[in-house]
Amino acid sequence: MKTKLFALAFICVSTGAFAQGKINMVNDSTRLVYFAATLPADAAFYGQKVPAVLPSGITLMVDLYGGTTQDSMTLQRTTVINPAIPGSFGPITFTSVNLPGDVDAFFQIQVRDSAYPTAQLAMLGGSYIGFSQIFTMRPGTSIAFNAINNPGGTALSTWQPGTYDLGGGEFGAIVIPLIPEPSSLAILGVGAACFQFFRRRR
Repeated sequence: MKTKLFALAFICVSTGAFAQGKINMVNDSTRLVYFAATLPADAAFYGQKVPAVLPSGITLMVDLYGGTTQDSMTLQRTTVINPAIPGSFGPITFTSVNLPGDVDAFFQIQVRDSAYPTAQLAMLGGSYIGFSQIFTMRPGTSIAFNAINNPGGTALSTWQPGTYDLGGGEFGAIVIPLIPEPSSLAILGVGAACFQFFRRRR
């Protein structure tokens, strides 16, 4: 009897493990991270692929967010820009704790200054941030780690190749845009608050 119960428990645990989605966090030469604006110290990389180490001393982190809906995306994994291949990251394979395998899920890549815990806070701090489009992909099951950039196989990723031509058949898909100054963001924040205040009074 104990043997049967043990076997049943093992099957249940194994089934649960296999049900969790298996993901390969990686990009490629048509989905690179690139600069559309830089700090003065990093001006040499304007319009270029993002390197692992910047002259300004800033290190960029790459976060993968995922969820069963666009509004429920949570942080899945974090990595850095590949030192050997500028603009690229991964491959990082992992098993998601909250996304099932073989079911479409929503994903987004967010790039940020490592001095800030999220891209949103990096933006408020006036530092580097970048976002991919929100796309869908089916995490793998069993031993298959489906790549977030693979439109074929069982992954069926909808992450589109980039359109910014970096030359040599390489394209940028995640742009690091113009960096707003913290003072400008503060002014925008105050303006938005005032707008909401007067709107409510009406």
